[in-house]
Amino acid sequence: MLKKTRRLLICAVMICSLLFCGHYAVSDRHAFVAAGSGVELPDFFSVFIDCDVVDNGGSDVGKAKNYIFETAGEYSLRSRLFGVVPLKDVAVSVYEEKEVVPGGQSVGLIMNTCGVIVVGYSAVTDEKGRAVYPGKDAGILLGDCITSVEGNEVSGDEDAMKLMDRCGSDGTLTLEILRGGEHQIKTVKTCLCKETGRYRIGLYVRDNTGGVGTMTYYDPATGRFGALGHGVKEAEEDEGGVSGRILPASISGIRSAGEGSTGEKIGYFHPGAFDGVIDSIGVYGVFGTLKEPLINEELPLIKTASPAEIKKGAAQIITVLEGEAPEWFDVEITAVDPDDEEGKGLSLTIVDEKLLRRTGGIIQGMSGSPILQNGKLIGAVTYVMVNEPQKGYGCLIQYMLREGEAAGCGSE
Repeated sequence: MLKKTRRLLICAVMICSLLFCGHYAVSDRHAFVAAGSGVELPDFFSVFIDCDVVDNGGSDVGKAKNYIFETAGEYSLRSRLFGVVPLKDVAVSVYEEKEVVPGGQSVGLIMNTCGVIVVGYSAVTDEKGRAVYPGKDAGILLGDCITSVEGNEVSGDEDAMKLMDRCGSDGTLTLEILRGGEHQIKTVKTCLCKETGRYRIGLYVRDNTGGVGTMTYYDPATGRFGALGHGVKEAEEDEGGVSGRILPASISGIRSAGEGSTGEKIGYFHPGAFDGVIDSIGVYGVFGTLKEPLINEELPLIKTASPAEIKKGAAQIITVLEGEAPEWFDVEITAVDPDDEEGKGLSLTIVDEKLLRRTGGIIQGMSGSPILQNGKLIGAVTYVMVNEPQKGYGCLIQYMLREGEAAGCGSE
């Protein structure tokens, strides 16, 4: 009886050990593989563990041991101990190794929008001298699109201000707004501004989504570009899709960032080195086609890195601080999250003294600036930590490329 118990215990320990080894042999939640290659697995997999490759539709497409991923896409590894006991599935992203022209040029983005876009809040001084924010208090959010005031269609920012003043004498305004593709009705109290003598609701608005950003890459094989590194939520998209234009921008000034306040590049748009059509906006940027190839004489082509190649440590960004000439600046990659889906897969800190003196850190207009490490393009600057403007985030270039390529296929 004692020998039988001992054998059972030994078997139990062996099975637990195999489960442990099998689990941690594929412990990464996400693997990244270049097209034309396979996943490296330990030798004991073929003895104890059955591992299948599953495509995005959930179908088994082959055994992982000898499987070669021919095309880019999303897959998973489904592993079972002795072909029966399920182990942890692992996501596999297959990417194309590409060479692109790195950006860094400042760009002007002009998007077609409906109505006017809320871009800020402005205090209104009431008759008692108090600073009030009627629009904000009524639930109007930054990025909301105001399409009508008291039933009158809004055609531009000046038109919106005149309508609000003319219709605001009754004490309230009914606004129709567009938020996330849904129309909503908001009732806002008006305030007779002591300083201007006009009825106001304390909102800054503009009639077109136009702003300064940075070009991230141009793909000479397809003629497509990616810029900005994040989406533009207020841009209009209908059955015809997103539409807009991208032009060169010249930087004429810098407003430095400070604790709690974001700085910005001050620039103007003009015809010049490139001109393009924006046809898609996604999580990872603004995409479209340039009419002529983008030329980078200093660095004509650069390879793109997989998420697995990106490491903590030194890196560089390319951006413009004056005029139209891109410059290189040192940054430090402090964290890498290859599973991020919000454009924050890279955490970075500006360490370049020149850039810190000029801008205080990451500022508006820097979004889309290419991030390079070890001679490869790894991502693009996306967001800033407002209270620590020397710190911010970037998106991973493979996700940006994939989104841009998918948009290109859809626009053909």
